[in-house]
Amino acid sequence: MGQSAAVRRIQLDVERVAKTHLSVLLQGDSGTGKEVVARAIHAASLRADQPFVALDCGAIAESLIENELFGHKKGAFTGAHQAQIGAFEMAAGGTLFLDEIANLPPRGAKHAAKSARNAAHHKNWRDARA
Repeated sequence: MGQSAAVRRIQLDVERVAKTHLSVLLQGDSGTGKEVVARAIHAASLRADQPFVALDCGAIAESLIENELFGHKKGAFTGAHQAQIGAFEMAAGGTLFLDEIANLPPRGAKHAAKSARNAAHHKNWRDARA
């Protein structure tokens, strides 16, 4: 990541946070390395052998954010010809990085943030979907 004092502080934070099971909020402008830091936290954590899933929320239409996060069952809506797992299920046991969540319309960002907070309370997303 680099050798400057600021980067060294980030590396120390990565090491400290990686030892926990806490959710982490990484803030910064687009292109500042949030995903690099998220991957470093994942790699240094006890979850390193589990999936790391990055979801670019800025590239998802508001109407599709729930489907991208939770997936859907076959026939859940017109065009759902097969079941699709969502990002939470893909990242089960590992790390889900919700990138550019601020680029979602306010309603979509609120839904994604609420879903992320509630994720720890659901063990099987496939069965939890309505």
